[in-house]
Amino acid sequence: MNALFYGAIAEIKKMTGYSRSTISEALNNNTTGKKAARVREIYNKKYQQIF
Repeated sequence: MNALFYGAIAEIKKMTGYSRSTISEALNNNTTGKKAARVREIYNKKYQQIF
């Protein structure tokens, strides 16, 4: 599990409309699929290059 920036999940939720669990799974458990890839892309651009 990676340490995420405070408020990152909520901010990505506002941008994408995805559920908190979808975003959390994408960032913490390295799931596959279009949604997960989009979440990681947004996180990387906005915060840092982790994923």
